[in-house]
Amino acid sequence: MFFADNEIKAALKQANLGERVILDLDNPNITRATKAIPEHFFFDPLAE
Repeated sequence: MFFADNEIKAALKQANLGERVILDLDNPNITRATKAIPEHFFFDPLAE
């Protein structure tokens, strides 16, 4: 529903997410509970 909105689509297109650099940072303080959250709950800007 969120990504179906025309304003959201336009904003994401204008953001040129495919041309941005993704910095993968390790967080030594992250909790086990946070690590256990399934991947599908996180936004992947390169997924279509």
